[in-house]
Amino acid sequence: MPTPHNPKNAFLCARHKALACNNSTRCRALVKRLHLEGRQAVCSSQWSKAIPILGTALESTETLLQQNTVSPADIEQYLKLSLELIYVCRKAQHSIHIDELIEVVKRQLEPHYSLSRAQKQLAPLLDVAFKPIAQVDYWMQLMLALEEKRLHTLQ
Repeated sequence: MPTPHNPKNAFLCARHKALACNNSTRCRALVKRLHLEGRQAVCSSQWSKAIPILGTALESTETLLQQNTVSPADIEQYLKLSLELIYVCRKAQHSIHIDELIEVVKRQLEPHYSLSRAQKQLAPLLDVAFKPIAQVDYWMQLMLALEEKRLHTLQ
């Protein structure tokens, strides 16, 4: 199984990465679809199934953050995906280099935020990565429920 942010074993192949880089609208649609699919796997506790789905969505979103114009929604999506990916990796007991992933997220945020703002944005990610899993479970269930409610309100 791919490992988050290991270039030799990435989720997104070179061909699809090039496609994502060349068409940001299509990339956003792919990310949205993958995120919903990953959320379905998370909600049904299919942790191992969710890892490659969320990993591919995260790497696709990284291509959006490297564009000339980056929307705040892309940054928010990237933070959510990184948080959810770390969570499902912990739940699946999947070997992951959390420190490396957090460094990658920090590097992706640096061009878009001041250092203090980036550190503030990383706080929930650090909690999910290092707090006891029982606390994280409660927090993630609450976050997913609020997100679900927000989506239903918009529809």
